[in-house]
Amino acid sequence: MTDHFKALEGHVAGLRGVVRSGMLRSITLGGLVQAVRTLAVGDLEPSNIFKILAEILREKPAIVTDAERLTYRDLEQRIQGIAGGLQSRGLARGDKIVLMLHNSPRFVEAYNAAIRAGAAAVTASYHLRGEELAYIVNNSEARAIVYDDSCGAAVEEALEHLVLPPSELLRVPIGRPPGEGETAYEALNRPDAFRRVPKSERQGTTIVYTSGTTGNPKGAVRNMSNLGVSLLGKLLSAIPIARDDIHLVTCPLYHSLGSAFAMVHFAVGATMVMLPEFEAEAAFRAIERHRVTSLVMVPTMLRRLVDFPLERAKRFDTSSLRLIVSGASHLPQELRERIIGRFGPVLYDMYGATETGIVSVANSSDMLLKPGTIGKPFWGNAVRILDDHGRELPPNMPGELYIKNDQTIEGYYRNPNATTKSQRDGFFSVGDIARQDDDGYLFLEDRKIDMVITGGVNVYPKEVEDVLLRHPEVKDAAVLGVPDEQWGERLIAVIVPRGGVGDPAELTGYCREKMARFKVPKSFYFVEELPKGNTGKVLKRRLRERYGELEPPGR
Repeated sequence: MTDHFKALEGHVAGLRGVVRSGMLRSITLGGLVQAVRTLAVGDLEPSNIFKILAEILREKPAIVTDAERLTYRDLEQRIQGIAGGLQSRGLARGDKIVLMLHNSPRFVEAYNAAIRAGAAAVTASYHLRGEELAYIVNNSEARAIVYDDSCGAAVEEALEHLVLPPSELLRVPIGRPPGEGETAYEALNRPDAFRRVPKSERQGTTIVYTSGTTGNPKGAVRNMSNLGVSLLGKLLSAIPIARDDIHLVTCPLYHSLGSAFAMVHFAVGATMVMLPEFEAEAAFRAIERHRVTSLVMVPTMLRRLVDFPLERAKRFDTSSLRLIVSGASHLPQELRERIIGRFGPVLYDMYGATETGIVSVANSSDMLLKPGTIGKPFWGNAVRILDDHGRELPPNMPGELYIKNDQTIEGYYRNPNATTKSQRDGFFSVGDIARQDDDGYLFLEDRKIDMVITGGVNVYPKEVEDVLLRHPEVKDAAVLGVPDEQWGERLIAVIVPRGGVGDPAELTGYCREKMARFKVPKSFYFVEELPKGNTGKVLKRRLRERYGELEPPGR
């Protein structure tokens, strides 16, 4: 009975979220008919929400860039047309289509068209080099690639490392005329060729390759049919996204965070303003020009916003902002407080992963009431915190966080060992260490792979990093463990100092005042910038490679 009551509570919360978003305010007879028709044939993939929105919102701007403006009707027509063009080229159920694109309307079109055509969309970073791209094409068994002209060199290099003969790979460049063996993107716009894919034959998936901080990236497979109205409502009950929002897209759409929140905003009928890449002043300018109401950013972007010179920032009117969401990596408490101080209590910190979807949300009040929390799991998420033997731990004890929900991926593509290692009794883990307090709030301690054992004692680098980031002369910090004959591992800290010059003695003394001695880094190294991936996560593997063999000062 308790489970049924919780489920009912979740559905009520979801309905409340949908009503609050304003999704239902613009419903028309045509939209209602299209919605019934879409649901009647089981077309629950997010790509088909555009069929309904094209009837309801028609001429409302869906995507705005410096160069173009697409209405919801325009966008639906192009999705349908590109889907038809892909089908006319023989792409069907089970086929994979790699997208290597900057943020643009073309990404949204191609991504949704691939899914509507019955294939799977495989997203790839536009920063990849040839061999890295070849790994993804080979591993996913892709039959097509759509890419920006700026990625052309990487594609050409990748062709030399493919398992599939290049002549059998459909190559579609955007931004230039097609060359030999390539197809023009606009030539794919064939609405007359589209054939609805029966549900029994539909692939309806997307594959997102994880960042690969250790070894080759893994392809996370998600069935898009699982992401229904109920899940959308539950998310809207936790984060107040609304139909009237003007959403600034700054995170790369090839990553789960950017694409997930773009799709949620699309689902409620909001307008997307797209920047091809993030730059702080360009973001401030776009906020003022378009009266942007919502942002979704990784912590690195948010730090650049609050570090932007205040006198220059004051030139831009940001009063329209009512929602800032952070995700993809750890948001330090000091940065949380600076953001709230600058923009007001509009900050939401979202915890989730490519593999698990969105798990918990902390609003500004939560962050001030429970410093460091990532919030409570929102409706539809079951969590377990387990020790190394799979035993559930009591409140306030850190352990590996396992999650079960409707968003969890089916597994890693062609990697059953990695899939099996990540699961326990239907729950999924990405290796995060967390604890849950007596009130149900979650606190992220660290990644399991980043935990350091020094002198037999477990140390979570994030805890040390949070202390260092509170020092006024520390702009950024990464703490990690490197091999040590005496201690097994020793802690080191790589620091980006604010003034350009760091003082190791000052930081050692500061750390000794704030934490136990075994948590104090044995040595400090100072750099101009930390190596980071596209979502702002520090690439500690590179730091280990650089500093792991160095003897600590004084030995």
